[in-house]
Amino acid sequence: MKQAIITLALAGVLFFQLQYFEIIDILDYTKNSLQYLKKSQSFLLILQASLILVLISILILYILQRNIQNKKVIYNCAPKKSRSEYENEVKRETRKSVDALINSDEYKQHRKLFKTSDDFISQREMTELDELSDSLTESDNEVESGENNQ
Repeated sequence: MKQAIITLALAGVLFFQLQYFEIIDILDYTKNSLQYLKKSQSFLLILQASLILVLISILILYILQRNIQNKKVIYNCAPKKSRSEYENEVKRETRKSVDALINSDEYKQHRKLFKTSDDFISQREMTELDELSDSLTESDNEVESGENNQ
């Protein structure tokens, strides 16, 4: 706020200096438009106009400063998390997404496909094992019968 007041004061000083050196000749404009006013009254009119401009600029700067402060407050209100809290949150989110994937219909269809192929493989292996065990029992029986014959 101090910077705004200093800026406005410097702008006012610059305005009156420009008017004094007749770079901005407002007094002549007011004389031409308001011929019945005296110089003092025209000076007061100019002073009132400049004060109104200064007040408007102070109001604008105050609004801008308030908006900036509000943004800072919003950013500073955010809770700060430690690294472990952040990692736990990431793990929870990952677990949620994995659970959602597992519960999805597409995953269930793929799982059914793999499950049936696993069952097929295990059934084939079981039949091979049964065939091997049968052939072993047959060979054992042949060996036993050969021993019995001798």
